[in-house]
Amino acid sequence: MTIGLLKLPVATTLTALTQATGMAVCSSNTHNPHHVRKNAHAQGTLRRNSHAVLEAPNPILSGGYSFFIKSVAHTSPLGRSLIAIKVKYMRALDDYYEKNYPEFVALRTKCKEILQEEEDLSEIVALVGKASLAESDKITLEVAKIIKDDFLQQNGYTPYDRFCPFYKTVGMLKNMIAFYDFAKHSIEATAQSDNKVTWNIIRDHMGDLIYQLSAMKFKDPEKDGEEKIKKDYDELYEQLQTSFRNLED
Repeated sequence: MTIGLLKLPVATTLTALTQATGMAVCSSNTHNPHHVRKNAHAQGTLRRNSHAVLEAPNPILSGGYSFFIKSVAHTSPLGRSLIAIKVKYMRALDDYYEKNYPEFVALRTKCKEILQEEEDLSEIVALVGKASLAESDKITLEVAKIIKDDFLQQNGYTPYDRFCPFYKTVGMLKNMIAFYDFAKHSIEATAQSDNKVTWNIIRDHMGDLIYQLSAMKFKDPEKDGEEKIKKDYDELYEQLQTSFRNLED
């Protein structure tokens, strides 16, 4: 499983990419409101096929097509070429990120690790069931689900999700990764104590905060504005930090 930003010329058609790579491809061309997700077949493929490219409009890469690769499996020679291009463009903006969003590269790397680990764990779950997993592995599965369902997927028909300013992207990812780190720390820190923290305990005590993580995408950049969205995300981060600290005490 790999993740990265791809910048491809408009001449490279989505149909050709889909046929050549066996992946469902979704346009994020912000200048064209007629997204591929209007196609019922592509829409169904996105929901069912794990080898999918999910839409992620990027305000930094203006024009053309940007793709957020979630998973790449059965690749043709063209597919392998796309992976090479992806790696190139992943690094092309690192200087910009370092200057303006210094935390983003580390967050992206952690996100890739979580999704890769989730892919490996899914094979184990298919054989022996989720109940047999270690508590930390259960956290990985749950956070990966949040990332895939509430971060990677977008609904171009809604005002809040039609486009995603980069500050919103970074803020969402920061809180999701923070939840993952806090949860893993709590489980490891209490592993030898009488009051062990497990995924079930986290879910029961922090259900509202988990919902707020999923609901971050509902913030409307045009209606709410950058200042309010950043403030709300920072408050959620502090609530997560406090709640996990209380859970360990």
